This record gives sequence, C-alpha cells and structure tokens, in this order.
Amino acid sequence: MGVTRSGLANAVAFLCAVLPSAELRSQTTFHGTTITALGTGSYSSVEARRAVERVVAAVGLAPNFTVVSADCAVVNNAEAGMRGSDRFIWYCEAFMQRALVEAKTDWAAISIIAHEIGHHLNSHRGGSRPPIELEADAFSGFAMARLGADLAQATAAMRAVSKGCSDTHPCLADRVRAIAVGWRKAGGSIAVGGCPAMDTTGASLRNGGGRENGFFICDGRYYVAVTGAWDDGTAGFDCQVRVDRASDFTKVAESERLTTRGSGRTVWERRIPELGRTISVFLRGGRGPVCDLNVHLY
Repeated sequence: MGVTRSGLANAVAFLCAVLPSAELRSQTTFHGTTITALGTGSYSSVEARRAVERVVAAVGLAPNFTVVSADCAVVNNAEAGMRGSDRFIWYCEAFMQRALVEAKTDWAAISIIAHEIGHHLNSHRGGSRPPIELEADAFSGFAMARLGADLAQATAAMRAVSKGCSDTHPCLADRVRAIAVGWRKAGGSIAVGGCPAMDTTGASLRNGGGRENGFFICDGRYYVAVTGAWDDGTAGFDCQVRVDRASDFTKVAESERLTTRGSGRTVWERRIPELGRTISVFLRGGRGPVCDLNVHLY
C-alpha cells in the first residue's frame, strides 16, 4: 500500500496549472465521470494548487498534476483522471469547503488532495474499488505524516465526509486504518501522556451488516469503533463497541453485543487500565438498524 521511497525518487516533474473551461470538454475521471465545465465556490484553485505543491514536496516530488475546479453537479467531491498522458485532479469547491468546516481543521483539504494524488501514483484506472481506495488512503496518510499532521488531523476529512461502505468505497473504519498504516510508514508516532477526560462524543451507526463507524480519543492514541447493527429478532438491534490502540489497531477492550432497545440508558461501562480511564457508553437511540451512542471517559 502507498508509494515506496525508491519509486518517489524516480518521479519526473512538470507543470501544475489550471485550465480554462474551454479545455475541459470530454475529460473523463478514473470513476468514469465526464468533465465539461469549471465550477465556482469558496475553495479556490490557488488553495488547491498549494495543497498539491505541499503534498508532492513532502514526498520528494515536483508538482505534475493539473488541478481543476469542476462543476459540482458533475463532480460532487474530488476525482483523479487522465487526459492523454497528463494527470488531472478535479474537485468541487463546495465539497472542499464543507470538508474544512465539518472536519474543523485546514488539514482536511490537504488530505483529500493527497488521496487523489495517491490514485495517480499508484496508477489506478477503471473506476473505484475498495482495494484501490485503501491504497490511496494509505498514501494520503503517508503524505500527511511527512507534512507534520498527527493521526487525528490525517484522518479528520475522512471521518467528516465518509458516507459509509459500498461496492466502490470501503467502510470508514477500514479507511481510517489504511490512513494510519501510511501515516506510521512515514514515521508518524503516537504521543505519550495521560488520557484526558471526555464529556461526550456522538457516534451514530446508520448502516447494518456489521459496518463500523468510529472516532479517536486520548489525543489520537486510541480509536473507538461502533459496530453493528444486527437484528436481534425482537424488533430491536444489537451493536458493539471496541477500543483499539491507534498505533497498530490492536484491540484493547470490547463490549458484548448491546441491544438498542430501551434507549436513554448506559449500556456498557468498563475501567480500562491502559487508558487510565473508565469508558461509559450511553445509548441515545436505536430506531431501525442504527446505534446512536454517546461515549464518556472519566
């Protein structure tokens, strides 16, 4: 996964530019989207170019991608693709701005651009599939570590904008783990120190079939994953909470299967010596195949 340092050393440099809209006709992304027009929004092409320059400089390359603001009705997030031998990154300005706001960090846009660069450097073609998305995620994590982002910052955009699992894109937890693999490969390390108390963090699971949603705690050193929801056969659903060590995503603690019936109550509480804290999981609701939880550390 990701890009080897020897491979990076052999890369060639060419111009990073923004094309006029007349030159955008009939360009197709790796996802099969045909680009026909430039877009307008609040995340500028200058910011996008700077993000490209920062990412490629961090991994030993010179900018060799044309970065283009596309019509958000055509590209609603960000996509990579080719025109002949030229490499392009198209993005929706409104999507990039929303990612910045929802992730609450300027690192969000950089990690999105890094993901698209990862598609190019891994020579991905033929549309999205979970394995290639994870490779691009790993490269994003690698680049973010080289730029000085911590693990929470490196995964902030993914945690803010991921829409769950599909035939083309992996589950959020798998994507966070892939970013962490790349981040550690580039020398990222988990800070040491006490685990601060946390009043409340919401984690909503809105897909069944054992899919995961999650978030970091303890300044990025641990990851809480919420798994489920399984139909328990009695008009309720079960979910499960797991705490992983973020340095290697090994399991530290795991709840039993928790029923979503009878919301408004604490469904799991355990002292975790490694954290120096007690984790308490409060069930806010569980209508349909959903686990809607608050997690407290004290």
